[in-house]
Amino acid sequence: MKFKVGDKVVCRTNNLSGSMVSGAEYTVDETTPYIWDGYVCLVGHDGRQYRAENFDLVKEEKPMFNKGDNVIRTGCSLFHIVRGDTYIVEYFDPDTGRIALKGISGSSYAPAMFELAPEQPSKLTPHIHAKEIKAWADGATIQCYQNVLGNWGVGGDNPSWNPNFRYRVKPDDAETELLKAKVEIIQAELDALKAKL
Repeated sequence: MKFKVGDKVVCRTNNLSGSMVSGAEYTVDETTPYIWDGYVCLVGHDGRQYRAENFDLVKEEKPMFNKGDNVIRTGCSLFHIVRGDTYIVEYFDPDTGRIALKGISGSSYAPAMFELAPEQPSKLTPHIHAKEIKAWADGATIQCYQNVLGNWGVGGDNPSWNPNFRYRVKPDDAETELLKAKVEIIQAELDALKAKL
């Protein structure tokens, strides 16, 4: 049997009862392959059987590209469409078989002038303050270094996460005291070195 259920077929000839029209499209509802080339039943024809030899399969052409596809211009440059540049398909026009490109109004192009762009790996880099942002999202208190005052202040309930600022998770009190002690020791060593100069 040359057809299967769901196929779109086109009738090649009119039949005597007038129920089939040459050139009209129908959908196969059922097939019976046991006689000659078989019979088909068509959707909307109440189980009537028609000889399969009187029909041809409709070849449904799928668009080369779909809306949102990234395509690369492969042919020579055309005005504002540059060879090698990547564009986004806005839509495929099934009547003309042409595509329109996002951001380029009033023009459509033959799909053969383009090819599907290869998938690009994600080039996302983490935010400079990603570690602190994650800690803040988990409930930690965030501090922002205040250059004018020369100390760490509380960043508030909703820090701006400015990439030019310094942020940290607020240390607990024991950690703060330990850091102060280390700073005092380093400062004393620094003062001693200055005195030797």
